[in-house]
Parts: sequence; structure tokens; C-alpha cells
Amino acid sequence: MLTILTNPVILSVIVMVALCLLKVNVFLAIILSSLLCSVLGGATLVEGITIFYENMGNDNRMVLFLLLLGVLAAAMQYNGVGDVLAPRVAKIIGNQIWLFPLVLTLLAIIAETFVLVGVSFLLVVIPPLLKLLTDYKVDRKLLVITTCCGLQIGYCCFPVGYGLAFMGIVQNALAENGLEVSIDQIWKANLVIAVAMVVAIVLAMLKYRKPREYVIEGNEEVLSAAAAQTIPPVEFKHIACLISGLAVIVIQVVTGSMPLAAIAMIGMLVITGAIKLKDFETVFMKGIMSSAYVCLVLMAAVAFAATTKEYGELDALVAASADVIGGSKVFGAFLMLILGLFITMGIGSSFSTVPIVATVLVPLGLHLNMSPAAIIMLVAAAGALGDSGAPSSNQTLIPTNAFNIDGQHDHIRDSCIPSFLFINIPLVVVCTIAACII
Repeated sequence: MLTILTNPVILSVIVMVALCLLKVNVFLAIILSSLLCSVLGGATLVEGITIFYENMGNDNRMVLFLLLLGVLAAAMQYNGVGDVLAPRVAKIIGNQIWLFPLVLTLLAIIAETFVLVGVSFLLVVIPPLLKLLTDYKVDRKLLVITTCCGLQIGYCCFPVGYGLAFMGIVQNALAENGLEVSIDQIWKANLVIAVAMVVAIVLAMLKYRKPREYVIEGNEEVLSAAAAQTIPPVEFKHIACLISGLAVIVIQVVTGSMPLAAIAMIGMLVITGAIKLKDFETVFMKGIMSSAYVCLVLMAAVAFAATTKEYGELDALVAASADVIGGSKVFGAFLMLILGLFITMGIGSSFSTVPIVATVLVPLGLHLNMSPAAIIMLVAAAGALGDSGAPSSNQTLIPTNAFNIDGQHDHIRDSCIPSFLFINIPLVVVCTIAACII
């Protein structure tokens, strides 16, 4: 057990989480934790920082997309789209507040399968509705949790879009470690993860059902305006912003290019006059700056993944874990998920870390004579654990970016901790039980 606790990956993730809880900047926490992992793995500080910066920015396509998508959110604020859209939505839904988390869950599933924009859809949907959510006193923690659940159901359980890509990664990672499986086997085994996500949604809706007070700018309440029939008129600039947001999705689906879709969106905003040329520089820079930090942290997470693969001593971690587990499937499944959680928490992306997690979990699963379905589920669930609650995950960073436009949503306290508790605990419990049954 001591070998496990002193493993470079385990120690570095513990330090990273502790630093984040102490309000240390997430980007700086990832750098320091990465250096710790490399030094504990036998590298010098120079070698550690070298492998870190050489591996930053391996997903430049996503970085460019997120940077440019921030301009759309800034344009919506610039044109007051929320002031126009919110009272109209309020009249449609009435007092059915429970619809908000369920709709976001459904949109998240669609964003991972049929409309391939991932969690970035929040940057289109949330900004114009934030005042409405504030007026309804909906706890934004609940919306972060349900969004994460929808995303994970999408890529873990549907062999379409990003889901098919994720399952292909799982399939290749399992094959490289001695377990051949089909895509059909993967999505069927991962249905257990969907059950855990449903449990998480129910628990979150029970916990955060009470109204939460947020400061309403200008003391203007959307509901009051709707009730008084003082709904502001829709102007062409509002329609132009909404069409530009829709264009991002359509062009991305048709061309398969995220950056091209974002550039076309900016062109539409300028051509239609939604952003006046005299204000373009101000709006553009505001949008870029709102997304820059998210992109920086995502790039750092990729570098952390490279560090753990190089200096994390994963072979020693497998051997030590096998000795501790013995022949217990229950304890083995639980420990496998916890190990997966530690590995993926630092990296923050299930897609990036499944190959790393598989090198640990597949040998342990075969050692315990687990079924292929159980091993598949544990590997996929370990990746999902890292997506939920990790400070460097785009499933927490982007919701924070969307909900914190008015400065009332903290990344660690309102995104990371709630999603970690309400998603990871049900996921570990349900998958541990299932691994001993299937």
C-alpha cells in the first residue's frame, strides 16, 4: 500500500487538488504538480519543465475553437440578447424550474453524439439565459452537475459522434493491453455508467432544489418584466447573434472543422452588423480574454498527461496494486476506480487518459479474472471520473466560463467540488457493485 501512496502520479494529483482547494491558481497548480511528478519519477527540474512545455498545445483545434467561441458570448452581451430572450423563455416555461436541468442534460447528450460541439454548447446557450436563471434563483451547481452527467452518458453509452470516438480509444487501449473487444460490447457494458449518472442527477436535484440568491444587475427582474408584459422588442442584431450561434453548430457538423465554424461565425457577426466595426476590437478582445484562461489550463492538462506517462512509474503502480488487492473482486474493482480517479484527475480528460488508465486497470482486471464487460466498464468509468470534478477538465472549466459571466460562480467551489461529490461517488459505488455481477 505504501508503494501506491508514494507513486509519483498519486502524490502529484494529491498536491494539485490540495493547491486548488487552497485557492492557488489552477494553471500554476498543474505546473507545480507536473514538476513534482517528474522529479519523483527520477527526472531533474530541467527535464521536468522541458517535457511539460514541449507537450503543451497538442489539441490546438479545440483551443482555437474555444477562443473564437468566446467572441460569440461577448457579442451576445454587447447586444443584450439575454434581455430580449429571457422574458420570452420565462413566459413559455412558467414555473417549471425543473425543466432547466433536464433540458441541459438532453442538450449535453446531443452535443456529444449528433451535434459535435461537446460542452462548448454552454457558451452559446447560457449567456443569453443567465439573467433568467438568476431571476428564477436556479442553483448553478445543479446545472453544472446535470450537464456533466449528460456529456458522460453521451460519450460513454452512445456509439455515435464523440461517443464512437471514445469507444474507439477504449477498444484500442484494451487491445494494446491484451483484451480484444468490439464496439458493441463497449456501449452495452457502459450502460452501467448511465445508471450511475441518473442516480447523480436525482441526488443533485434533491440537494439543490432550494432557490439560491444571486445578485441581479440593475435590480431588473426578468420575471417581473414578463408578468407586466413589458417585453423588449426583438431587433435584427438579436436575431443575427442567435443565427450566428446556430451557424457554429451547423457548419461544424457539415464540415467537421471546429475552427472554420468559429471563423465563419465571427464573419457573420460582422457582416450582419451584430458587431459594429468601430466596436469590433473591444468585443473581440473581450471574448478572447474570457476564454484564454480555459484554453491555457486545457493545454497544461495535456502536458501533465505526457509527464505522468513518462515519469509516473505506472508499471510499479500495477504491481503494487495487484499485491494489495489479492483475490477480492469487490476491493479490486473499488481500488481500480480510485487509481483511475487519481490518474485522470490530474489530466482532466477521459479521451486523453484512457490509454494511460488502461495500462493499469486491464492487467489488474485480468489478474482478478473479471469479465471483459467489467473491465470495459471500469476503464471507461475511470476516465469519466477524471472528467467530473477535475480542476483541469473542460467539463468543469467551460461551465465555469459560461456561468461566471457575472462573476458569481467559483470554479472550485461551484463547479469542481459539487460535480466531484455528486457524480464520482455514485459512479464509484454503482460500478464497483456492477463489476462483481456482470
